[in-house]
Amino acid sequence: MTAIQAVEQLLEDNWESEADAVDGRINDVPQPYILREKDTDRRRVNLQDGDYIFVIDGGKPAIEPRSLGWTEERIETIVALDIYTSHSRERLLGERQSDGTNEGNVGESYGGLAGETKRIMDVHRKGFQEWDMLIASTFDDLQSQTGAGIWRGQWELRMVQIASNINVGNDC
Repeated sequence: MTAIQAVEQLLEDNWESEADAVDGRINDVPQPYILREKDTDRRRVNLQDGDYIFVIDGGKPAIEPRSLGWTEERIETIVALDIYTSHSRERLLGERQSDGTNEGNVGESYGGLAGETKRIMDVHRKGFQEWDMLIASTFDDLQSQTGAGIWRGQWELRMVQIASNINVGNDC
């Protein structure tokens, strides 16, 4: 299973649409269509049909030697999660509202598509499948790159294998 396939399945299996399922969330976050890059079933998407998350390759993996004799290596794979919605800015990033005190301007916990994506990565931050850590390291608000009525953002997810065995038999 590739990293892209693993993340696609992770999002599909762990999405919580209901606001009540996440403490501090105000609005429901309907599960979007989750597609990996170069999905052969989809040539075009229509944001009027729903929201989309594209799981795409984020670049070259970083590989570093580990252990005495380099019998293991640290591998860091990057996956980008490109999120699109035509619903609203709040659907993408969550809502901010007054909490009834002078402090006001309180953001909902893991709100919007970006927040729910981050929540899933936080739940699995200590490992998933062969990866030892999942780190949602950067969120980039890309709304300036889309037309009117479309909201877009992108998470950079770092998937780390701390000490992956190098299995080359007796040649070492």
